[in-house]
Amino acid sequence: IYACLAIASVAMPLAIAANWYDSRFGKAGMSVATMPSKRGDTSSFFISHQSAPLAVQPKYNVTENYFLSDFIPVPNITAKAEDWPALFCWLIMQTVDHNPLGWSEEKLVKHQLLRGIGIFGCNDWAVMTDVLLALNRWGNRGFPMIPGGKPNPWVDMASWAIGNTQAQKGAQTNPLNSNVFRTAWHALRGSKQLQAHDWVVKVDPDAVWFP
Repeated sequence: IYACLAIASVAMPLAIAANWYDSRFGKAGMSVATMPSKRGDTSSFFISHQSAPLAVQPKYNVTENYFLSDFIPVPNITAKAEDWPALFCWLIMQTVDHNPLGWSEEKLVKHQLLRGIGIFGCNDWAVMTDVLLALNRWGNRGFPMIPGGKPNPWVDMASWAIGNTQAQKGAQTNPLNSNVFRTAWHALRGSKQLQAHDWVVKVDPDAVWFP
């Protein structure tokens, strides 16, 4: 369980660039991080359509995988939206295609989501990933990537795509992940979703957290 952090102020909105890959045309580029909430509001804007190399490009058809992934029975997790104290809980989840821990972390988050526990028991929450995923679908590759990097707010429960979440290993295998969490905090502060909450809680996917 991680300690709560009070946020006294937030910065001006900040665009966080995220990689995208369109399997239909074999092109990659950058887009602004999508910052949805469980209340259904979503914002996503493309800032560049120029081709750019990805660290790991999918070797499968992203669009086909998305539509072959079934919807999962996500419970109504808006009931605690007005509970006090108001908690905004978030985590960074490694993904199946880009990290050896991807399968285990995606499965842990899926089980919490289906039961409305962990961060999903907070007033509001965010699952941050390197690429944009549909958290309300599940298929052969876990949570599927959203084609084109632009979610449909009426269909997709999207993760927050903040770009590369990989960290090198330091002394005694400690992860050097300061830059990853700095990017995550920039995304949180720029989302304007923290002002309505009393506390912000950062949790790991494998942590036991009782809001």
